[in-house]
Amino acid sequence: MTYSDGEPVKASDFAYTIKRAIKVESAAKGFLTPYIQGAEAYEAGQAKSISGIVTDDKTGKITIKLTQAYGSFANVLGLPNLGLVPSGTPMTNLAQDPPPGVGPYMITAVDAEGGYTLKQNPRFACLHIAGIPTGYANKINLQVVPNEEVEAQKVLHNEADVFDTADLVPSEMVPQIEAAAAGRYSLTASASTYFFFLNTTRAPFNNLKARQAVNTALDRGKLAELSGNTITPDCFFLPKGIVGHPNTPCPFGSTPDVAKAKQLVQESGTAGTPVEIWIQAEGPRRAYGDYYTQMLNEIGFKATEHPVANGEYWETVNDQTNDPQTGFGDWFQDFPNPADFYFLLDGRTLQPGNSNFNLSQVNDPVLQEKLIPLSEAPATILNGSTAGWEALETYVSNQAYVAPFGEQGVPKFFSNRIDYARAVTHVGFGNDFTSLRLK
Repeated sequence: MTYSDGEPVKASDFAYTIKRAIKVESAAKGFLTPYIQGAEAYEAGQAKSISGIVTDDKTGKITIKLTQAYGSFANVLGLPNLGLVPSGTPMTNLAQDPPPGVGPYMITAVDAEGGYTLKQNPRFACLHIAGIPTGYANKINLQVVPNEEVEAQKVLHNEADVFDTADLVPSEMVPQIEAAAAGRYSLTASASTYFFFLNTTRAPFNNLKARQAVNTALDRGKLAELSGNTITPDCFFLPKGIVGHPNTPCPFGSTPDVAKAKQLVQESGTAGTPVEIWIQAEGPRRAYGDYYTQMLNEIGFKATEHPVANGEYWETVNDQTNDPQTGFGDWFQDFPNPADFYFLLDGRTLQPGNSNFNLSQVNDPVLQEKLIPLSEAPATILNGSTAGWEALETYVSNQAYVAPFGEQGVPKFFSNRIDYARAVTHVGFGNDFTSLRLK
């Protein structure tokens, strides 16, 4: 194998890629440092290499030693953040000048707004890997359109070909698009969870009854309406279709109970506590924040909003130094394993800096005692641990560490130039560019 610039791929590039993912605070870091021997020492600057990774460039062999059993580790190695890069690639953010890769497309240009151009990688096509597509489009131009209404209008009127599945069609536009573009718009189910995180290290949400009050009052049907009915309401953290999702009624009731929530706030002794809500500044997620603020005030807190620009939101709330009190969170599966979702509640993944995804700051020894043996199970025997995952999910629901409100459908929305039936929108990764072809 070679990179798109012709440089040969070496086994030692794998070790370098892992080191770089840690140094640049990649989103994959939390999946790596607790589990690979020597990774924490490398991250802390106590070692120049990761002792648990041994590579041999002559044979191509890679050996990885783990600190503990980790059944999802083979899935972790497939995360996009761990795509191989050549040894010596600068350990800095290279968004404006990306390094070469190995896949079917290569980035040939990046513009100042973050858009980029992809062209087919002829070196990949020559490999003829069975079952792995090489792509149909010779060139793909991507543009960043911060305004989702403008983005949707462009695709509706065939001024752009593809709507980003990470964005949402504005709810007020859905009827128009369903009528005018019925054959090229639909919602694709995704294994995802939308929730409000509740920082368990800060008042009032270091109090169980205060957290339960939020879950009790939350109107999940209202939030679904605000999404343009693209959200399927749910009150469990694990989404439907993922092992461990309970087949039992919502522990907080099928409808919101504001009166009971007010009582819980009074019993908790936290009434009147100031609450700052972190939320994205635009789109339906801002509407979620507006509703959430109103609801928290109604049940007895003094809530205000802290809007953050959409493009800066995640790096801001994931920065543990900001210590956000509560706000919007979501997670789309990286791989079909409940351990992927519990990454957000696992005390082992609490990270300093801007890569902390455990926004509720959960570090519960009871949870850890249940989670660790479950997370050791390899994917091949995952179904055999369904009862254990369901029991953990029931425990977490009762502890109300987060306030889940549903699963987000993602838009499959293209121009009339694209062969819609053959285009693939993946449950985890969105639009598969290799499947895009013109009619």
